[in-house]
Amino acid sequence: MTRKRIWLPILVSAFFLVWLFRGTNLQQMAAAFAGADYKWIVPAVGIYFVGVWFRAWRWQVLLSPFKAIPAARLFSVTVIGYMANDVLPARLGELVKTYILGEKEGISKSSILATVAIERMFDGLALVSFMAVIMLFVPLSDQLRWLQSVLQLSAAFFGGFLVVLLMVASSKRLTLGLVRVVLRFLPARVSGKAETILGLFIEGLAALQSPRRLALVFLTSLLAWLAEAAMYYMVMFAFEFRQDFHVLVLATSTANIGITIPSLPGGIGPFEAVASKTLMSFRVGQDVATAYSIVLHAALLLPPVLLGFFYLWRENLSLEKIVRQRSVEGQKGVEVL
Repeated sequence: MTRKRIWLPILVSAFFLVWLFRGTNLQQMAAAFAGADYKWIVPAVGIYFVGVWFRAWRWQVLLSPFKAIPAARLFSVTVIGYMANDVLPARLGELVKTYILGEKEGISKSSILATVAIERMFDGLALVSFMAVIMLFVPLSDQLRWLQSVLQLSAAFFGGFLVVLLMVASSKRLTLGLVRVVLRFLPARVSGKAETILGLFIEGLAALQSPRRLALVFLTSLLAWLAEAAMYYMVMFAFEFRQDFHVLVLATSTANIGITIPSLPGGIGPFEAVASKTLMSFRVGQDVATAYSIVLHAALLLPPVLLGFFYLWRENLSLEKIVRQRSVEGQKGVEVL
C-alpha cells in the first residue's frame, strides 16, 4: 500500500473528527454520556442483526443463479465481512467475505464479487430513496439545504452505477469486445486472465436480468435499512432528546452515505460527524448529538466485530490466514477475486 493510500484515510477521518468536536462542550458531552440509559443498547443491537438477516436473504437472492445457499450460512459470512470492514483498511471486508464464500461453496470469486457490487449499489439506492421521500415532506430550511446537495450527488452516483451494471449485464458480448480492444496491448498471459476474470464477473450480474430478483433485492435492501434505522431510533431513547422516526431514517441515510468517503476502518470520523450534523439540523443540541453519534457507532461496530471473530474461529480461519492465502494464490496466478 502506497504512503498516499495510508495517509489519506487518516487525514479524512481527522478532518471529520475536528469538525465533530469543534464547538462541542466536552463537559456537557460527558454529562450526556453519564446520564445515558444504556439498557436501550441491547434491544437496539438485536434489531440491527435483524437487518443483517435481511442482507443475508438479499445475498441469497443474488447468488441463486449459481447455487442455493442457506440464508443462515450467508448470515455468518456477512457478519465476517462487516467485522473485517471494521478492523481492516480500504473496506477489505468485501474481499474477505468473497474469498470465504468462494472457498467454501466452490463458486467463482469474481462472480461473487459482482453480487457484492450489486449489494452496495442497492444499499445506496435504498438510502437515496429514503432521503428523497422524506425531503418531499420536510420543509427545506437553511439548515437543511446541505441535504439537498447530498441527495443530488448520491442519486447521480448510485443511479449511474445502476445504469452501468445494467448495461454490462445485458450486453456481455459487447462489453468483452470493448475490453479485448484494451487488453490486446497487454501481454497475452495477462490479458487472457483478465478477460476470464471479467467474464466471470459479468456472469455474477445475472440477477440484474430478472425483474423478480431485482424487486426482491430492492425490497430486502429497504427492509435492512429500515431495521438499522429502527436501531438508531431506539438508541435515541438512551439520551435526553426526542425526534420523529423519519429524522432517524434521514440520519441513517446521511451517515452511511458519508462513510463511502475513504476513511479509517469502520468509517470513524465521517459517520459521527454527519450523523450529529443531521440531528443538529433538527435542533438537537450539539453536545447531545455528538455523544449520541459516538455511542451509536460503538453499538454498530463492536457487536459485529465480536460475532465476526467468533464465526471466523468457528470456521478455523483468521484474517491473517486469509490475507496470506490470497497473496500466495495471486503469485501462482490463481483467481483470488
